[in-house]
Amino acid sequence: MTGLSIGARPLTVASPSALLPRRARLAESGVIITADLVAILAAWLVTGSPLVLVAVVPAVLYWSSAGLYGRRFSLSVLDDLSRIALGCLWGLLALLLLGHRPAIVSVVAVLFAAVVLARCVSYALLLHWRTSGRVAYPVVLVGAGLNGVSLAQRIDEHPRCGLRPVGFLDSAPPVGDLPYPLLGEPKELARVLQDHGVTDVILAYGRMPTAELVAVLRTCHRLDVEIHMLPRLFEMHRLTAGTDNVWGLPLVRLRQPIASIWALRVKRVLDVIMSAAALVLLAPVMAVIAGAVRLDLGRGVIFRQVRVGLDGRPFTVRKFRSMRDLPEGAEASWSARDEDRMGRVGTFIRRYSLDEIPQLWNVLIGDMSMVGPRPERPEYVDDFSRAYPRYGDRHRVPAGLTGLAAVHGLRGDTSIEDRAYFDNLYIENWSLWLDAKILARTALAVVRGTGA
Repeated sequence: MTGLSIGARPLTVASPSALLPRRARLAESGVIITADLVAILAAWLVTGSPLVLVAVVPAVLYWSSAGLYGRRFSLSVLDDLSRIALGCLWGLLALLLLGHRPAIVSVVAVLFAAVVLARCVSYALLLHWRTSGRVAYPVVLVGAGLNGVSLAQRIDEHPRCGLRPVGFLDSAPPVGDLPYPLLGEPKELARVLQDHGVTDVILAYGRMPTAELVAVLRTCHRLDVEIHMLPRLFEMHRLTAGTDNVWGLPLVRLRQPIASIWALRVKRVLDVIMSAAALVLLAPVMAVIAGAVRLDLGRGVIFRQVRVGLDGRPFTVRKFRSMRDLPEGAEASWSARDEDRMGRVGTFIRRYSLDEIPQLWNVLIGDMSMVGPRPERPEYVDDFSRAYPRYGDRHRVPAGLTGLAAVHGLRGDTSIEDRAYFDNLYIENWSLWLDAKILARTALAVVRGTGA
């Protein structure tokens, strides 16, 4: 490592041979995946049985869900032994369900032994990379108190975790000397992350109020950074399979880089496929609705309105008309649930959410997603953002045709505060599986006619 003097202590930078953080992540994951592939091939050659390939499918799926392919600060085969064994047991169960009986125990036992040995070798290589400085992830600690300083010293003394502190953020001057420079206040986090190429943030009890800190962290939503938290009462916190640690100090991972870039790309591809297929399949239904709306309300079948989407950008949403035009000079109310302007056709298509079908075009062209926070009109977004501090955080992701708030009945004249809570809950816990569950619940709501 070489030194760059900034503040109280030289700010270390990676050696010339060090991998860039993104490449380092790929390299570490690649080593572990390659090791497991070699182990699977070895188990197949030793047993001479293709049953290894059958057993490995549920095993790998379990290992992936258990975090064995993600980046971790603490690498130990002994710590991972139970999860490796559980994955192999899932493989054994799959073989039993498929009716394979002879020698399956020995096949799975060889697979287990091969994976354990491969993990020993791969972890040794990764720990060597980290201690030699070839892999070092820049980290900023939010909180320059005793806990933050202690954590920085542990990282410094134990390079096996793979982290490299670049400095602290805190809203008040430090009480004593810091081992690394104070880079600014927590509200400057986004700037510091980009200026220093930071890949990890650790929250270590800064003096910034929690409500303000949440807002700051959410500004980093789409940055390629992982956020970890030193839990309160960490002295009593149990080290479990879901908790990482730096030399025994527990760290809870709050988020990974928005559930990984590849998953977001898959989400967009699925949006395009589903919206295009739905537009084709529902074309006859749309023609019937358009005809009914024309007969009931006259000319103008499609209703267009400006709504707010990703990053607060406006776009034009499309819906089937369900109400008569307002008298000249009148203003529309926020919720149209009880408007007497709604005709019989409008009442029916709203009940079954059929008026929303044209929004599939918005999904296809990228204005919206199949699942996400429901978009609102700009004038109401301004009002709600002033009244509810977390409301604007909904715009971190594209607006959706349906969403977690919507399937909980939060549409129309319902609590804006609750709606913002559920929308942000969706964003923080987003996954493709969560999208699938929301779409399933939406389909049930449409069939039952419980739409707004």
